Amino acid sequence: MVRPKTATNRQARIDEGVALLLRALADLVRQGLARADAGALAALSRRMFDAQAPGLAQALDRAAREDDAERRVLALGRACLVCDMWRARGWLPAALCADVEQAVGIALTYPAVEAHGDLVRDTWLVLGHTCDLDPGQQLVTTRTWLCGRDTGRSALVLRFTVGLGAGRARTARRPSPPRDGLNDDSATPELDDALEPGTSFVGTLAFWPSAAPQRARVVAREGEVAPLVTRRLPGRAGIDEALAEHAGCLARQPLAWRSLVVLGDVKIGPRPGASGVAQVVDGAQALPLVSPWCRTIAAVAGGQAVDLVAEWDGRALTPLALNGPAGYFALELPEPAPVPAPTAALGPAEPAPHPLARAALVGLAPGVVPPSGTGLDDLVTPREETEGHELTLLRRAGLLELARRAARLPDPALALPAPAPPETGRYAAPRVAAIIAFVLRPSSHAWLDVHDELFSALAERGLLLPPHLVAAVLENPVTAAHPAAEVLLGERGAWLARLYPSPAAPRRRKKSAPPTPSALALDWSLTTLPSDAHARALAALPRPFAPEISAFAGAWLARFDHGSTLAAHPLGGAVKALALGASPAHLGPWLARAPHFRHKFADALVIVETRRRFFEELTRDPSEPRPAAA
Repeated sequence: MVRPKTATNRQARIDEGVALLLRALADLVRQGLARADAGALAALSRRMFDAQAPGLAQALDRAAREDDAERRVLALGRACLVCDMWRARGWLPAALCADVEQAVGIALTYPAVEAHGDLVRDTWLVLGHTCDLDPGQQLVTTRTWLCGRDTGRSALVLRFTVGLGAGRARTARRPSPPRDGLNDDSATPELDDALEPGTSFVGTLAFWPSAAPQRARVVAREGEVAPLVTRRLPGRAGIDEALAEHAGCLARQPLAWRSLVVLGDVKIGPRPGASGVAQVVDGAQALPLVSPWCRTIAAVAGGQAVDLVAEWDGRALTPLALNGPAGYFALELPEPAPVPAPTAALGPAEPAPHPLARAALVGLAPGVVPPSGTGLDDLVTPREETEGHELTLLRRAGLLELARRAARLPDPALALPAPAPPETGRYAAPRVAAIIAFVLRPSSHAWLDVHDELFSALAERGLLLPPHLVAAVLENPVTAAHPAAEVLLGERGAWLARLYPSPAAPRRRKKSAPPTPSALALDWSLTTLPSDAHARALAALPRPFAPEISAFAGAWLARFDHGSTLAAHPLGGAVKALALGASPAHLGPWLARAPHFRHKFADALVIVETRRRFFEELTRDPSEPRPAAA
């Protein structure tokens, strides 16, 4: 519980910081932002942290990182509007005042949220999540979007992780063996951390007080978590309805930055000349979709009409999930890094910077305040007599940014390719596909041989990879050039390869002919270790080994009954090669002693265990009927 005196003292410090920030921004605009020192905004950001206003500090950091000069001016204008709303909080509605306090950086405690916010009980659908990274603070923000099945109300659950290492732990940690077909992620006791996209649960959410409540946290959960299976998601709308809803949200809460949209029966296709940008088409209208997963999204949709779950920020869509005849597909949590959005790819750009941005960049002459042209200029006119023209310009820039985010019109739809032809083969089982997805992630060269072995095993059985793995195979030059890739990817892979040409496969160095198996087996005895020459010759063989060589390697590794003996062996690299080349059937005794030297050969153990689980799952459930045709 925050003491009243402490809260009063903090508000006084924020008042001083806001006054300092407005004076500094006026000076920067008067001199011209183009001539301002590069560290001026960074110094202001540090002053805002000292003034206990971290929200304003983050807004300045975001403005400093804008590559486009006009967007930097608009971001500073938005920060100026936040300062104005903070100074006017005495007569603002209580709900909007709560939004202003959160924008400045005054956080509510969880008990206060439950006491003053809305408590809503419903069947909540966990639609998807995404994250981004604040490079200045190494702060990773994970956003998870939920939607109530009965109320249709959207909810945003935030999770903050400080430190790049902690934030990237989900995507950059050392790979671990799959368990039950999925990565071995440890569960957390917090309800907010246990939200998995593509699931649903009955529970109660507490919403933060706001003029347009979005942020929430899970305070109670009833029963078990169930898979999300529905033909129609709540809140489905077309592009016009989604933009109108977003504009209404900004009208109620001007400081809202993103909103959840569920676009129904839209088609997704490539956007010519734009890397990492696709188009979402609804009739004759289209919106830009910016994501590093554009190929995966196109492969899953297959050119058919689907429901798209995405974030809309007034400029572009950030995809979260797709829902179609084949079921619900949620995108994986991406790398916590901002995705650059090319201006030319996000709709027609203005031929020249807006007069507001141009005036702020070159310096404002006394008495000159160019209009914003948004119809909102009358809101700032009364202040011109009492305050400088520089702050009036920034206010109009903030209103211009708000108007653009609220009233951005969709672009004309470009021609879309024909849909993908229906598949006639059968997909690999979900657990087998999950192991393949795990194998495709690592960048180590040791996994390339595993690709060859696993791909060949699937091709022999005539199985197809699911659509969500097609893009990952095509994006890797080595896997795309694999002889079995054409069989594994099927019609969907050929269709996607025509839309997004794959990079050329790198040339491989020619290897000398390996020794013959008969020469390797000379002088072998279970009572003696092989010579260094024999071990290196085994390591030089292409993997996976032939059956007789695999048995040879497994028997040799099984001789070590203590971890220190194997760890101290001078042929550490050869030992790893032997472990990777031998088949799972011949590594049983060695795997039984693996905990003794796991710290020494962790990578080899992960690869061996992955291969073992793959063949185990492939034998147990080699295939399953393909989903219903779209």
